Amino acid sequence: MTDTTPARELVARALLPLLAVSDDLHASAVAYVLDSTDPQTLPHIPAQSDVRRLLNNPGRIEPDVQLDAQMRRRLHAAGISAPEGQAGPEPGEPEEESLVRSLRAVLYLRGPLAPEQWERFGRLLIALGGAPNRCAAGVPEWLCALLNDVAVTAAYARYMLPPGEGEKKRAQELRERWSPTAVVALLEATGAAAEQVPAVILLTWMAEANSGGYISADEPKYCLPGIEDYLAAHDGQIPADALTALPARARADIAKRLGAHPQAAAGCPRLLAMVAVDSAATVRRAAIAVLDELPAQAWDTALVEQLAVARAPHLKEAVTWLASTPAGQRILEEVVAVNPAAARLVGSLTERRDMLLAKAESDRGPDVSDLPPFDSALDVPSAASAKAVLRRRIAARIQELTDADALYLKSQRHELEKITDDILDRIVAIADGASDEPLGISGGHAIWDELLTCPELRLLHLCRLQAHADDPSVMRLLYGDVARRLDPRTVEQALLEAGIPIGTDFVQWVWQWHDPEQIWAWAGTHPDLVSERLRDTSDAVDALRALELFPVVPAQLLPAVADAAVGSAVTNRRLAQRILRAHPGARELAERSLTGTASTREAAAQWLADLADPAAIPALRRAAAKERTPAARAAILHALVACGEDAGDLLSPEVLGAEAAKGLRSKPPASLDWFDFDALPPLRWRDGGAVTPEIVRWWVIMADKLKDPSGRGLWELYLDRLEPADAAALGSHILQAWIARDTRGLSEDECRTRAQTAGRQEYDACQRYLARTKEPEWLVERARQEAAVPLEEHVARALRHYRGLFVGSAIADKGLLALTVRMDGTELADAVSAYMRQAQRPQGGHRAQLAALLAALAANGHPDALALLQATASRHKMRTIQKTAVGLVEQVAQWRGWSAEELADRTVPTGGLDPDGLLRLSYGEREFTGRLTPDLRIVLTDSSGKTLKTLPEARASESSLKANEAKKQLRTARKDAKAVLTLQSARLYEAMCGGRTWTGADWRTLLRGHPLVGLLVTRLVWLMTPAGGGEQVAFRPVEDGALLDADDGVVELSDEAVIRLAHGTLMGSREVAAWRDHLADYQVDPLFDQLTATAPQVETGASRVDDFSGRPTTALVLRRAATGRGYRHGQTVSGPWFVDYTKDFTSLGLTAVLGFSGADLPEGETRCTLGGLSFRRGHRETLPAEVPPVLLAECHADYRAVADAAADADPSRRGNENSRHSEHSGKAPA
Repeated sequence: MTDTTPARELVARALLPLLAVSDDLHASAVAYVLDSTDPQTLPHIPAQSDVRRLLNNPGRIEPDVQLDAQMRRRLHAAGISAPEGQAGPEPGEPEEESLVRSLRAVLYLRGPLAPEQWERFGRLLIALGGAPNRCAAGVPEWLCALLNDVAVTAAYARYMLPPGEGEKKRAQELRERWSPTAVVALLEATGAAAEQVPAVILLTWMAEANSGGYISADEPKYCLPGIEDYLAAHDGQIPADALTALPARARADIAKRLGAHPQAAAGCPRLLAMVAVDSAATVRRAAIAVLDELPAQAWDTALVEQLAVARAPHLKEAVTWLASTPAGQRILEEVVAVNPAAARLVGSLTERRDMLLAKAESDRGPDVSDLPPFDSALDVPSAASAKAVLRRRIAARIQELTDADALYLKSQRHELEKITDDILDRIVAIADGASDEPLGISGGHAIWDELLTCPELRLLHLCRLQAHADDPSVMRLLYGDVARRLDPRTVEQALLEAGIPIGTDFVQWVWQWHDPEQIWAWAGTHPDLVSERLRDTSDAVDALRALELFPVVPAQLLPAVADAAVGSAVTNRRLAQRILRAHPGARELAERSLTGTASTREAAAQWLADLADPAAIPALRRAAAKERTPAARAAILHALVACGEDAGDLLSPEVLGAEAAKGLRSKPPASLDWFDFDALPPLRWRDGGAVTPEIVRWWVIMADKLKDPSGRGLWELYLDRLEPADAAALGSHILQAWIARDTRGLSEDECRTRAQTAGRQEYDACQRYLARTKEPEWLVERARQEAAVPLEEHVARALRHYRGLFVGSAIADKGLLALTVRMDGTELADAVSAYMRQAQRPQGGHRAQLAALLAALAANGHPDALALLQATASRHKMRTIQKTAVGLVEQVAQWRGWSAEELADRTVPTGGLDPDGLLRLSYGEREFTGRLTPDLRIVLTDSSGKTLKTLPEARASESSLKANEAKKQLRTARKDAKAVLTLQSARLYEAMCGGRTWTGADWRTLLRGHPLVGLLVTRLVWLMTPAGGGEQVAFRPVEDGALLDADDGVVELSDEAVIRLAHGTLMGSREVAAWRDHLADYQVDPLFDQLTATAPQVETGASRVDDFSGRPTTALVLRRAATGRGYRHGQTVSGPWFVDYTKDFTSLGLTAVLGFSGADLPEGETRCTLGGLSFRRGHRETLPAEVPPVLLAECHADYRAVADAAADADPSRRGNENSRHSEHSGKAPA
């Protein structure tokens, strides 16, 4: 019999929050759990009793609830408080909420309940908290709720247990009490059939919480280890339908968890073989990664059984992997004999591999001698000098923490005070490799902050210390300042020397946090890891970018690269095709792929188009004759033309008509129901013949089905068969219809109805917020202000919102935008620009639409379209859209054989100005002339020289059409001039910062010779280095075309000279002074300051510049100063909390970061302190010493300006602090 005395006490305490509702509810709940004979007869729970909140989401995988002060007082009155002498919850955790979970955690840890009592407790959790949000079909809900609660409360047990009890001991005890084996006994004791238990255990552990895609670390599979060993012991008892009942992510997680436990994985051959042919590619890849690490004899029989009956779409990953391994050949022979689909796939792979290897340049990858050198991690001095440094740093930190009130800071001080000289001597001995004794310091100890930032300790020292720590963690090393700045080979060398194995954490760190230039040499020594990366479509991009830099691609990797070259992932496909471009078998490989699946055929044709080899024409002709899939046929036609073939016979009106007739037999996409086909404009072929409506209708449907907003390729071919004006009219009609569909709004009546409802709801919410807000005073005052807003104002705000709201979307029909490829580029750019201004979806839902419109701009290629694309790439409020634009600019440049910067130089709009910089406008009888001022304003004069503000109306004798055309021309010129001033000023500034150069010929043609940019360059100082080297000469172009030095001497410029923008850091002080005088004498208003900023002194290895770090200010002052210098707030790190402002230098791939202590968005009068200036390239930190000197000087000038603004604003004279920083649990200032 179970001793119910301690059980009753623990259950009563676990349910203590119910006393906050009533004594009766608490008593009846305890009695139900311990004494009831009918699990279905649950105690009555009063409505509106808030029991779910009072018990902090019982039975559910959810974060802590946020209770108001009144509910916390109710819990406190019910007796919920930390035992005397206990530390209580960590700072930032809601105290009562944590203690509520702690009470249940103690029950799960120590409660001696019988199985039927645990079942009733699980049922009670559901009654109190609702159905569990992590469960699976076939698993008792009470068991899900119970294990959910065990897992989510586990971390809270320490608050109610004796202080001296070790956390490791407590965790071990919990694992034993709630292991899969223990739960099996619980299931069987409550009536579960033995044959069903293995499936139930799998589902119970691996089901995922329904949390909107968020993966909680509190799920049983993370908190209650042991599932791997259980699966190994019951491998043959897990039915396939148990696996398919789990989502793909959970199935992949099973494989990954087994991969982390090799011994258990070896005992699960049947389970791993089942997921190796799963319906989801991500799951198949995860399983194969595990099988690859196991000996073949552990899984060969099970895998043969699964492959023998697997469907063709599920075979590719396993067959490809087996074909690359020695043991796999024997297994494939068995499979091929019984599975025809596998036989076809093996034949194709073998043929391709043999062809690639026969034509491979080498059977090996980069030799060690081919790789760039790296700094050895082994050449380190003794760590002896670190002792004195650490002692000083520890003393300083203890002093900083002397007055700290937060418990975790007090704990840190207490830990540091215990660091004796003997401990420091042991640290030095271990760091020097002179001692093998344990470090005796856990990973959470405060000393690690000092060790990881101690300048006397090198990476090897830190690796040795981690290897001897109580709980070694390579993560602490990898994400510290020391490792982040080193070559991955150096870090790997240090880890291995210290005896730390190279595991998944290190490999992921290399791939995810380094640029290809930093990865490729390391990858060259690990082709096996490159091969593993290539297996996963989502990860392959990292490996492919590194392979681009290999001098020779290893033969063993060629099949995987070739697979990616015709794969479904567009980015991977382009990278792989670039890698294989010079391979002698590239064309043949692409031709062979013309017989694959529809998507493979399409990719193969696109590849052949890029190769543009006329030898591919026969294969493309054969493919075109057989192709019936619209997307693949489109790609084949484009490839034929790209290879130099006249494909007119395939694009004749008769052929296109037959194609349309066939296509129209099937129903159009349902998403196109809104489109009015009868309103399409009539079209003519170039020979004047009419285009049948069926062809135009089919083109619209086909474009919609292809889902590609870029019209490059097929649509250029089709639309070029039309009269140009008609092709432009079709594009214009489609664009207007698409935008109208996407931006349709609510009727005025609907807007008003919704505004009344929303305004009332917001007004009532403000009143309720005021009623329940009691403290602190600043929050009460905010609530008063919000409650004082009248109902009418809330309604008016809502009305403005609904009037500007888009309620529809045309993103499903983005393919229609491909038909804009031949419309007027200026009209397209204007329409997209207007859409950008108009788009305002509350959830940012217009991102996809903007990306589609940018793709249309890129394909159109008109200078105005490209100018808008480049402006978006230079700056946009949405970083994802800016990144998309950057990629499209690079793509357009690649199409034209230029760099992105060369493309920008060559596509600057002229605004219709002639090469001499004049805008000539004609009414027929009268002529007008527009002249540019240095700031690109257009001054208008008539034939007599009289200055005009605007163009006059046309006379009766003049053509009104000509007058209107002239006015349109003037509007366009002024618009282009304004855009050029903004965009080109920014481009030239970035060119100065990055040290971009031009040849004398390009500078003269593209910059000085441009009618608009040519005026901008006269407001700048330039540096010329003669061809072949020599002393640099500074000059400035003047309006008459001469190039003058600071003393008005004429400078001669050869076509081969190297030109760059001047900067004060590149010239001596006397030369800078001379140029200041020159600009003043000529009354030149510089386009931007080139002469003031100076480079700061930066210590070797310093990760940031912190001259002004710690300067106090307010978030509002900081925002104004930073945004005034071109910065914008960085990504939020927790809710609305952010800690930096950033400025992107897109062409350089660099971002400048101004750090500060942090604030909430939107910024207000929150007090904060300025941090340091740092730089990053992508995710990776870049040292200031590695940044171009001019860029460093300019960003330091920004830093100084922001610091000066902070100094001018005295926060002590400002209003009360209005920060919610304290609400960010455990967050310390950056």
